[in-house]
Amino acid sequence: TMQNTESGRKINQAMATTGRAVATTGKAV
Repeated sequence: TMQNTESGRKINQAMATTGRAVATTGKAV
């Protein structure tokens, strides 16, 4: 489970970054 935590953090960061990009694009559009 500890190993999954590190991967989970990376995934969460990627999802957060993508979410921000999508939100920014949506506002721009």
